[in-house]
Amino acid sequence: MDAATSRPLATPRVPRWGATDAAIGVGLALVFAALLPLILTSGWTTTIGVATFLSYLVVWVPLLGAVLVASFLRGRRSLTADFGLRFRFIDILWGLGVGLLARVAASLIEIAFYGRMSIGYVTIGDVEYNAVWVFGTLLAPIVLAPLIEELFFRGLLQRSVYNGAVAASRDGLTDDAAGDLATATAPVVLAATGPQPTTGSGHTASALDHAHRDASHTHPHPTLADAAALAAARPAGVSRDRRRATVTAFIASSVVFAVVHVLQTQFGVGMWSVGLSTLILGLGTGALAAYTGRLGGAIIAHATFNGLIIIAGLTVA
Repeated sequence: MDAATSRPLATPRVPRWGATDAAIGVGLALVFAALLPLILTSGWTTTIGVATFLSYLVVWVPLLGAVLVASFLRGRRSLTADFGLRFRFIDILWGLGVGLLARVAASLIEIAFYGRMSIGYVTIGDVEYNAVWVFGTLLAPIVLAPLIEELFFRGLLQRSVYNGAVAASRDGLTDDAAGDLATATAPVVLAATGPQPTTGSGHTASALDHAHRDASHTHPHPTLADAAALAAARPAGVSRDRRRATVTAFIASSVVFAVVHVLQTQFGVGMWSVGLSTLILGLGTGALAAYTGRLGGAIIAHATFNGLIIIAGLTVA
């Protein structure tokens, strides 16, 4: 046996992030957001540009910080591997469609609460081509907010709830289920990766052991291609629980997403409108992230949802 075939397969880095990381991020964001009015009314700053920057910063820093800590200290050190931050051309179509539908649904909610759509009444103010205006009007709501918030809510939070639900389910990937899944999917693993190193007896032990050991980690959030390849081999109970976990995860992330936005608004009718609108957006982007296994479509949908309001405001201005 030569050295190339006897070399052991590298053990992948197993993520250790979960719901606790997400909870810390949300908790810090809410605390900082609650403290922001005290900071702004203390006379520390009267500059509108600084106030605008801080209003985003107090939420984004904890959320993005939680994502980066989870991935680079407790995960695979890759936002793509941990949270699915990648784009494909089809994500543009998915994102535009979901974002447009979510904005239409939000407009119907606004009609129910206010008797009119806010999309035709939003005013941006005078157009000023300076850094403060570009950041507050274009960069923050259309680029940075969709990227940071989708990374956190549909990346870290949704996947954490999903993994936790699978682990806690009756037919989740316990040791026995993982063994059944590894044995059943060994042909798929071999077909995808090619010939594996063999033991002295000629068995592909490393491939089976590798699949068994990492069955719950190599596909923590499978894409449709993964599901199609493994559907025939995966035990029925595991598939059923994964579907249930997927629904639970994107609903949970959508509710938290809406609550965070509601707590940043003033109490009143507007609070309910914001809550329902962001809940619809969260459900759309959450379902899209779960369906594709990527964040690309969700980010574009979020940007489309916010961008339509900005375009309407600039048209009025």
